[in-house]
Amino acid sequence: MPKQKEELFINVADPSLVRRNILESSQQIVEAMKSYEKYKKIKAEKLKKIEELKTILANVRENAAQLRKCLPGTKAIKEQKEERVPNITVLELEQLNAEIRKLEAELNVK
Repeated sequence: MPKQKEELFINVADPSLVRRNILESSQQIVEAMKSYEKYKKIKAEKLKKIEELKTILANVRENAAQLRKCLPGTKAIKEQKEERVPNITVLELEQLNAEIRKLEAELNVK
């Protein structure tokens, strides 16, 4: 004898509230799916732009290399050595300052 399925009934207290919750959940899922599709589209565009930039950069590098070949060579400019101030002792420095003050005093007097 085949066994029959027993039907089981459950009492739902507020069926309209349950339907509303299910509908709200479904709407949230749909919104999440839409935002995910938008994200995938933006990501694909970003990858496409990155590839375009890579090809442009490769072209720029190639053109720069060709330009370097066409430009005449330049000689490196040697830097001129700075003249060094001779070592002056403190006494010599004080004597020079004294002479400068004397000369300034004489110029002020005249």
